[in-house]
Amino acid sequence: MNKIHLMVFLSAIFISQLVPIQELVAQTDSKDIIIRSGYSFSKYSDHFSTVFQATPNPEETHQSTFKKSSYYFTPGVGKFLGKGYYLGAQMVIGQSKINHTILNENNETILHADTDLDRIGGGVLFRKYFTLSGKLSPFAGLSTNFYREKGSTLGYSGQSVARKTNYIASEIHVGVNYMILPRLSIEAYYSPGKFYGEKNAYADEDGYDYEVDFGKRGQEFSFGINYHLVKY
Repeated sequence: MNKIHLMVFLSAIFISQLVPIQELVAQTDSKDIIIRSGYSFSKYSDHFSTVFQATPNPEETHQSTFKKSSYYFTPGVGKFLGKGYYLGAQMVIGQSKINHTILNENNETILHADTDLDRIGGGVLFRKYFTLSGKLSPFAGLSTNFYREKGSTLGYSGQSVARKTNYIASEIHVGVNYMILPRLSIEAYYSPGKFYGEKNAYADEDGYDYEVDFGKRGQEFSFGINYHLVKY
């Protein structure tokens, strides 16, 4: 192979690699359509004491243990609007499990309940990406989801009670997106808490009860994957 052939060969390799490199640079500044899915999970537990008195018996101190774990998937589609802004729609599909146990002063179980709930709904997702390099982009975002949790609580006596609750929940999150291929990226993000409203679907009340839940009980950890479907 002479020098000319060698130069042509090396130039071909360089050009073939240049296209993927250009696609990696500033992906969040383009106007791609994205197919994505996230996986979020949380786990919370608490132990506390309550004073109980049944007249004419003396006061007793009961020990309560509360545990809750949940996970959900957020498959969806969205679009980069340019300058790092993203807007999309997503589904919410998941489950929650709650365990509540109360012991008396003799460590005897006086109440035990297990709750299993299915979660389904949908919402919108808005983000702002800040590109640090061709592959790495931190982001901050806000999601608002409308969903229902439906299931049952099985009590200590074996009796089952139906549960159905409607939710409106908005949460902020911060994370980082990393391009592993020209059109494929992975991400990890964290939500410190949420503002939400809940309504018992079996109750006669019309409105939602709103609360702010930040910190240990309201935080969530998430992972996601994004595929850049269209670029123009």
